[in-house]
Amino acid sequence: MAELKTTALYQDANLQGYWRMEGDWTDESGNGYTLTPTNSPTFVSGKYGQAGDFEASSSQYSVRTDPTNLEITSDITMCAWITPETVTAAQTILGKNNSANTAYRMIYLSGGDKPAIIISGLTTNISVISTGTISAATRYFVIGRYNSTTQKLNIRHYNDSGTLIENKEVTASGSASDMSTIDFAIGRGGEFDGEYFDGIVDDAAVFNRFLTDEEADNLAASAGTTTSTSTSTSTTTTSTSTSTSTSTTTTSTSTSTTTTSTSTSTSSSTSSSTSTTTTSTTTTWLYPFEVVQKVIQL
Repeated sequence: MAELKTTALYQDANLQGYWRMEGDWTDESGNGYTLTPTNSPTFVSGKYGQAGDFEASSSQYSVRTDPTNLEITSDITMCAWITPETVTAAQTILGKNNSANTAYRMIYLSGGDKPAIIISGLTTNISVISTGTISAATRYFVIGRYNSTTQKLNIRHYNDSGTLIENKEVTASGSASDMSTIDFAIGRGGEFDGEYFDGIVDDAAVFNRFLTDEEADNLAASAGTTTSTSTSTSTTTTSTSTSTSTSTTTTSTSTSTTTTSTSTSTSSSTSSSTSTTTTSTTTTWLYPFEVVQKVIQL
């Protein structure tokens, strides 16, 4: 349902980190995990407003030292809009990883072109990797999830229009490793000096719960807007013996349909009347899973 900030998930108590990257690295989750840019990543046009642009060749990333609320060892969801500039080598979108590359919780591109999620500490299926590949210079929504109760590890990715391209899930075993004292970063995995992301990242978020499939779909879907306007005019004229009334002349205009109707009635009576013009405007915002309509009657 468009940008996360415009959805109910923005008020979700499980939102632990949210970086819109609108010209700065502010965390808008309310937890204050503003990132520190390293090696000068820049801002460019993104999915929603601006986005972070990272050059792998310059080892660019933005980091937060040991954020307590991101020391998640249970349910987790990590997501972001990405536009990779190259797809030739493994690269981390965001997450935690220690300098030895032995304790991690990340979403990344396996081989550079396959969206994936990986959780260290699990003993079976520590990662799930998409079967299909993605392309350079193309925007996608990537969301990785782990359910510590069912031990489901899931990766989904969508195209720029919000259409699901692939959903892949495995059942893991074991327990996620301790994530305390490990840095979090966008553009690479925390403290690990390698596998830098090469491209654009926008609207990145981390939740400490397993978002539902519908919630994932809503985040990936693009919003649409239509506006319809209707105008109603009623006019009455008076004579001493006959009153001719022309009423309910209605013209309705929308993006898809226009309807015009006129009715006339005649009565034998003397009347006095005034002309009244009523205009109403209806604005409808259409979203993939909801329609909110407000009618203002003047």
